[in-house]
Amino acid sequence: MTKTKLPDCAALVKETLSWRTVTVLAGIPHVNTKAFTYRGYKFHARTNFTGDMWAIHRHERNFPQPDVFRPEMFLDEESAEGWKRPYLNKNGMSPSGWGRRVCCGQSLVEQGLLYSLTRLLWAFEMRPGVDEKGKEIPHDIFAYMDCENTRPMPFEARFIPRSEDIRKIILEEADVARE
Repeated sequence: MTKTKLPDCAALVKETLSWRTVTVLAGIPHVNTKAFTYRGYKFHARTNFTGDMWAIHRHERNFPQPDVFRPEMFLDEESAEGWKRPYLNKNGMSPSGWGRRVCCGQSLVEQGLLYSLTRLLWAFEMRPGVDEKGKEIPHDIFAYMDCENTRPMPFEARFIPRSEDIRKIILEEADVARE
């Protein structure tokens, strides 16, 4: 992701992409051209390799407490707890694969997500949904559809405009979008 004047939002994008990687198995398989041995395992030429992005982004060495959503680990400075992002590549995550076959749309995804998330943060206070008694419904962070791509199960949420002026802008932009 390119440098931005919104480092907290850029960190939010990176944590979103690594916390629940969209493509669990990193998409396109890689194929070796020559036979080789790695840690005692022999691989013939033309062996297919598919990265397990779910496992990679959940490895405790690189992503401490992988079920905790912590965008601050993607900030340049060390956190108050004294830990810093240890991941090996410059992005700090690999949701779009790696090497020569990294997804060519990675920067488009990151920039689009940055734009969408900053607009949502500007416009809304986002809260969990509420039940019939007005009590917030906790979100199950493991409630995902059983498919190759990571898609959350439907859940209740509230998007509360941050001000009356913002509510009016949202409604005006919605009218323009409908035209």
